[in-house]
Amino acid sequence: MLRERDEVDKMRVKWHFRKYLAARNLTIQDFAEKAGVHRNTVSRWRGNDYLPSIEDSMLARICVLLSISLEDLLELEVNEAEAEALTKN
Repeated sequence: MLRERDEVDKMRVKWHFRKYLAARNLTIQDFAEKAGVHRNTVSRWRGNDYLPSIEDSMLARICVLLSISLEDLLELEVNEAEAEALTKN
């Protein structure tokens, strides 16, 4: 049960990451250049392969580059429309 919740939480964080990228009209390549990482790394963050750990300073860098707080990125509550979008992606 805990593992399933962790997976759902990761999906939500990834959904928020994609949402903030889109809101700022940033492509994977654009964000990768700003973050100083390979575009494949950003692609993995957007997908379901990988997310930097909370201990990794990369999460803080992501937030700075997107001009959001860590709380915004890690927001685990989503409204009904967001939940529907989560299940479609």
